[in-house]
Amino acid sequence: MNRLSSDPWPVDGPHWPLSGNPYFHMILEKTHVRPLCLLGIPVKMQKHLPLASISVVLTYCGRLWEVKYLGDQTFKRFDTKWRKYVEDNDLKFGDAVVFELDVSRTTPRFRTQILRGDYPARIMNNRNGETSETSIVIDED
Repeated sequence: MNRLSSDPWPVDGPHWPLSGNPYFHMILEKTHVRPLCLLGIPVKMQKHLPLASISVVLTYCGRLWEVKYLGDQTFKRFDTKWRKYVEDNDLKFGDAVVFELDVSRTTPRFRTQILRGDYPARIMNNRNGETSETSIVIDED
């Protein structure tokens, strides 16, 4: 998909300051990137989204990916089209993605930032990201 000319968010590069809109971030675990490519949406973001399956758009560096948000499911997540975003951006276990919701649009759109996860071995040896019990956590404080 291509960048829309009416996009109010500048796309000067892959990193930018948050605008104050609702956002969440994820350190990608193995299940987020392979083989299943499942990305659950945190509860704090779910309150900004409908309890329905709807199309949403992910943006990164001027490119767009349409995925479906499965808000009517018990496990609220992006559908299998999330895999295309993962593949196109060469996402790997340990990378972080920030998702900022554009609240001004009828169709929800998340502007994303990708932070590559070249973590020191001492961190990765303690937390492998395979399950929630061994997840990698970013402290927001």
